[in-house]
Amino acid sequence: MRCGPYSRCHNPRRGIVWGVFFIAIGVLALLNNLHLLALGDISRLWPTVFCVIGVRKWLNPFRPWSRFISGAVFMLVGIGWTLQNFGVIQLSASLLIPIVLILAGVLAIGRAFQPHPHRWGPGHDFEAMTRTQQEDVVHVNATLSGVSLRCLSQDFKGGELRTLLGGIQLDLRQASITSRAELRVSAVCGGIQIRIPQDWLLQVQIAPTMGGVEDKTVPPPSPEKTLVLVGEAVMGGIEVKN
Repeated sequence: MRCGPYSRCHNPRRGIVWGVFFIAIGVLALLNNLHLLALGDISRLWPTVFCVIGVRKWLNPFRPWSRFISGAVFMLVGIGWTLQNFGVIQLSASLLIPIVLILAGVLAIGRAFQPHPHRWGPGHDFEAMTRTQQEDVVHVNATLSGVSLRCLSQDFKGGELRTLLGGIQLDLRQASITSRAELRVSAVCGGIQIRIPQDWLLQVQIAPTMGGVEDKTVPPPSPEKTLVLVGEAVMGGIEVKN
């Protein structure tokens, strides 16, 4: 899947979840009707729909912190309700409601630390607190926070961007490189946006894990400068534009 770190897009894996769900329910119903499996009233499985919704939320790579918590809530409700329908456990509202409230509180706290997305383009540049540097190497670590950095180096050599439950915006439009630079990136439950000059060629060497990497650059006709991205995107998103 290729998708920007803050944009909505179609994730085929999320559609597959529903397909697998309906196939599984159909197989269980068939085995039950053939008396090869004793499930009794198959309609008692209907709360598993909440589990499917929870899994779909987990497969969304963007805003992963809130998606993970809300997905956990749906999974908890689905599994608990299903087990109760089959008499495995006995849940009461006095037990379930406090658990849901605790998870909702954790979700609210997580969202408070999430950096707000900023659009690129005229009138929508980096946030007001963008930091500017002249150094040839960038090192940014954003954990539960958002960082905006503009690099003006005329001999950019690369560096490292790491975010955990946060966001990074790096502006390289006014920078330059001699021939080749390597930038290591790591987006774990977070998002990274990079803007590069139009005369740079981008090479992406990242294998996302439940995440997304989107190359929105237009390759130059005669590339003489190359930026190589290496690293990881684990339940996170990376987007590059020029």
